Amino acid sequence: MYDPEVPDEPANNLLNMKIGVRFRGMDGSLFVDNVADAHPLMSTFHVGQRSPGDADHRYFSNTFTPRTIGVRLTASF
Repeated sequence: MYDPEVPDEPANNLLNMKIGVRFRGMDGSLFVDNVADAHPLMSTFHVGQRSPGDADHRYFSNTFTPRTIGVRLTASF
């Protein structure tokens, strides 16, 4: 179903990076998810069904998780 009031989906890119080392049963890595902190509005749709004269113009959208930086350390015994 096409709704002319819903904005078109923008082109988007997502860049995640990870670097790690493994040494004698120990693993360590540094990661950055969503490096560019991109947050395009995707999958936009109306809250509910609209009827003539309905003043409710709210929308729902999805986007990427915000930039996340972290360290992961694991050990195997």
